Amino acid sequence: MSKKTTKRSYFCTAIFTLLTVVLYFLPIFITPCRAQDKVTWEQLPYYLESQRIKLKELPLIDAPEGLNESSANHNIIQIIANTLYEWNEYDFINDQGEIVRALSMQKPRKMFLSAAAAQALLTASSLWQQPSQKPIFRVPANTTSRAHLKQRKTRTFGISVIRQFSRQATDNRIRVGEKTTEYPYNTIAYLTFFSEGDPYTATGFLASESCLLTAGHNVYWPIAEYEAWSEQLTITPGQSQLQENTPLSQPYGSISSDNLYTNPYFPDAADLLTQPSEHDYACVILDQAFSGINTFMPLEFNALPARVKTAGYPPLVQGETNSQDMWFTSGAVLGTRGENEQIIDFDVYISGGHSGSPIWYYDEISQENRVIGIVTWKNGTSASGVRLTDMNKRFISEWLTMGSSDYKHTYYIPYFAVTESIWSGLALANHNNRENDIQIEYFAPDGSPAGSKIFTLEKYGQTAFPCAPNFAFGWVRISSSMPLYGLQLIGNLNPSTLFDIDMQASLNKKLILPHLAADGENWRSIAVFCNPNSAATEITYTYYDPETGAATNATTTIPAWGSDIDELKERFGKDLNGGHILVQSTQPIAGFLLYDSSFTGENNWRAGLNAIPFTGK
Repeated sequence: MSKKTTKRSYFCTAIFTLLTVVLYFLPIFITPCRAQDKVTWEQLPYYLESQRIKLKELPLIDAPEGLNESSANHNIIQIIANTLYEWNEYDFINDQGEIVRALSMQKPRKMFLSAAAAQALLTASSLWQQPSQKPIFRVPANTTSRAHLKQRKTRTFGISVIRQFSRQATDNRIRVGEKTTEYPYNTIAYLTFFSEGDPYTATGFLASESCLLTAGHNVYWPIAEYEAWSEQLTITPGQSQLQENTPLSQPYGSISSDNLYTNPYFPDAADLLTQPSEHDYACVILDQAFSGINTFMPLEFNALPARVKTAGYPPLVQGETNSQDMWFTSGAVLGTRGENEQIIDFDVYISGGHSGSPIWYYDEISQENRVIGIVTWKNGTSASGVRLTDMNKRFISEWLTMGSSDYKHTYYIPYFAVTESIWSGLALANHNNRENDIQIEYFAPDGSPAGSKIFTLEKYGQTAFPCAPNFAFGWVRISSSMPLYGLQLIGNLNPSTLFDIDMQASLNKKLILPHLAADGENWRSIAVFCNPNSAATEITYTYYDPETGAATNATTTIPAWGSDIDELKERFGKDLNGGHILVQSTQPIAGFLLYDSSFTGENNWRAGLNAIPFTGK
């Protein structure tokens, strides 16, 4: 190594020493499930364990071989910790005559689930189904805020087109009141908006942090004399009121949005005023999340339970003429209609303002509430709604992920270290003419999550920052929406050394370490590998002597999502004087070889070289 190179190393070390000082003043622990963070499927079991969340006791079995995926009993979509999940459920009768359930996951990746994995998924699905925070502020009644400028209208449709289905002749709705801060009521929202200057009220429900579902006619008025979008729509989840003309409780505040979307078929619904429309559904995209609401009812498609529930905000109810409280009711399902059975009729008493309310039921096996439709129509003293089916799943799935990043590119850095004497820093460049959404995930050697970071790089942007995991050693996964270029610098403070590791874009089962240092008093060769897989991997090292070509084997195991640091002379039980190693593993992995002389105290040199994919036979 030349003196010029050595000076450059010392200069880089000095720069990152400053970053290390900054690091110690940053909060090390990153809570995995803040609004802007994302817990991936691989980290989900570890997250549940880290939060001391008890897994639900459910009648689950391993998905059997040869499972017919076209015969699923349930198809579910849900946003869990900012990740879109879709899974199928299959019900079986065991030898004791009991119903048991198996799961196959469709997204974020396609796989059959073991009973343990299914248990983790269904536990996370209902993770926060408990009373939420207490109300944080109240709005006095009859104020001059925009929500109370004048008596609001309710935009609703319905005439007695199916009186033969009517059962509920009396108004049997129940005031939700203070329970609006409990799940799932805290996900149901009071909507206010203007259309052609007139104020209206309605209902919607949060299907994710950024997506509210509601009736199509609440965001668009597809009638010739209007043909206008609704304006200034305000969303207030969990609002309650003891009785009309008393102060309101708005525990989560309000968020306004003009990001309104219907499906492309709804504006052409010419028969909208004479009968329910199967296309009468829409969404509102939020630019910010409601603090304190982190679990949302799963959406089940093609379901037809015997009974359903609904809750919404009707102003005319049980003698009140201006109620702004949530009201609950339930009743029997009467059947489905339409060419694609997208309209569901159910025997409940509703009135104007219920439009956009969720239609849900309680599933006994998973022990959770699941949405199966959206209220859109009053049929005399019964109701109708848009049923969630395969016909509208594509649009709703797209709405659920609007505003969230699609991480198409994945990179691996097999090692990080953050201790009193060692620092790690990432340097990333976005050489694209578009902004790049980036997610950094740290994993400990045992595979447990060790923190995360989400940010956006502007077009042709670049950044460098110290790693901030909550564990001293491990590896890094980097995901991005656009191609990304980068490396990691790792340095010692005493003695001062520096080396870098390039990001690796591929995983391989066979890799070559092409050159080993001559082990002894002055050098050692250290192999570092990470296993970004949901199963443990067995690694076989085959060392080839540089003079004789004689082969010697050694083995090790890396846990799922874990990493391993191997001083090779210790692994083989002898000095390895040069030569090369073939690495073979049962799972695709990434790794590098570190040449180290810093332990001598004389030649403080370190260099990291990536393992090279083996292309031979």
